[in-house]
Amino acid sequence: MQPVAIHETVLYCEDLPDAERFYRDVIGLRLVSSVEERSRAFRVSATQVLLIFLASITRLGHHIAPAHGATGEGHIAFTIEAGSYDTWKAHLARAGVDIEKEVGWEPLDGLVRGRSIYIRDPGRNSVEFIEGAVWPA
Repeated sequence: MQPVAIHETVLYCEDLPDAERFYRDVIGLRLVSSVEERSRAFRVSATQVLLIFLASITRLGHHIAPAHGATGEGHIAFTIEAGSYDTWKAHLARAGVDIEKEVGWEPLDGLVRGRSIYIRDPGRNSVEFIEGAVWPA
């Protein structure tokens, strides 16, 4: 048996309104749920959701789900459309978002790989934008 996909990805922060503005206005995700002072949910694709939880509250648990959480900075990587790399860089610059690092991935096992842009969200999580393949299929 094997799962067919990752349904949810979770990042943690301490400023939900700031995270909401970032993922909605800068990244362009659609907000699908807002639980004041607890979480925000964003639709990434038809089958994927990004959850942003208030770290200090999530560790306490809830009647719907068990306590969980992480400490430190998390990471998420978004696939971007082929040919949109420079457009993303310009968009991030216009939004006042600093690019932390750019990486051109070296070939791996014969796979010609793509390139990545790394930035930080308001909670200091690492956010990556990948154009092309990074991992072998």
